[in-house]
Order: sequence, then structure tokens, then C-alpha cells
Amino acid sequence: VLEQLRRAGYRLALLTDNPAASQRQKLRVSGLPALLDAVLLTAELGCRKPEPAAFRAAADALALPPEALVMVGDNLHRDIHGALCAGYRHAFQLTRPGAFFNFDRRRWRELHPEHDAWTALDDLRGLHAHLPAATPDKETR
Repeated sequence: VLEQLRRAGYRLALLTDNPAASQRQKLRVSGLPALLDAVLLTAELGCRKPEPAAFRAAADALALPPEALVMVGDNLHRDIHGALCAGYRHAFQLTRPGAFFNFDRRRWRELHPEHDAWTALDDLRGLHAHLPAATPDKETR
């Protein structure tokens, strides 16, 4: 999926709250950094998700305004709510059976009616099909 997004001209960043040492080790063995324009570890930023400052740091690292960005994450509060509060254009919640966090989407929408710019995905491979409707023109990808 990341390779497909890169070929389409999207800039990609990773924003994670996980411990810096373990994330760096995972990144080193995965080869993912070659597909990313920025890697941001909130432990090194001095702020954590859902703080808007963490999401603005990702926007700054990509040299794009927050309103040009979308977030993909699995946590409705930390990832989706945080990105939308920071002014991101759209957010995608990736759900997986058996995941540690499985939110009641309907209840969450009732509690946060101001955040209607998000889409739930059961599979990351479906992301690319949703992006044209959620992202600005190619010049700001």
C-alpha cells in the first residue's frame, strides 16, 4: 500500500506514541523508512497523540499544511480525534478483528458530531480508493 501511495505522489509520515527504542528497532528491520518522508516519535517531540501539536509536527515535517493531510490510525481518540482537532482534512480508522482497541463507531459519532470527516476501513488495501475524495489535488499530496 505504501509503495502504491508513493507511486501516486503522496508524501508519507509515521507518527507514533510507541516507545522510541522499540520503534526504531522495528523500523530498522522493516525497511519502511525508505517509503517514508518523515518519522516522528512523540517521545522525542515532547507531546503525545491526541495533542494537536504532535499532528502539526507531522505536517511541518512534510512541509504541508494540516488541511492537506489525512491520518490513518487504529485509535479513534488518539489518531482520528487528534488529527481532526489539528485540522487534518480527513482521517481513516483502520479496524482489525481482535485488535486491542475496538471502538463502537456509532457511539463515537454520537459523542463527536463535529468530526464527520473520517472513514472506517477494515483493510488498508482499500485506502487508495478513498483518497481522491479525501485529499486535495496532486500538487499538495
